[in-house]
Amino acid sequence: MLLTAGQPSRRQCWNRRRGNELQSGELERWTRLYNILNRHANAAEFWYIDRLPAEPVDGRPDLHVHSLEPIAVRLTLSKTF
Repeated sequence: MLLTAGQPSRRQCWNRRRGNELQSGELERWTRLYNILNRHANAAEFWYIDRLPAEPVDGRPDLHVHSLEPIAVRLTLSKTF
């Protein structure tokens, strides 16, 4: 079960992308900026039953989270053949 749908905006992560074409469409360059505000939050939260080796056979219901990545910049240069 995914729990983040409809959660308050405090979990939002701001990302931006800018780019343009070079040499009549054969080359593209992009700059992408991820997690601009460097939020320390969960990108997704899942509630399900799992079992580790030392836990009961029936497993244990638990919350599993995937954290946001820290602020990052990605530069891309691509060529179309």
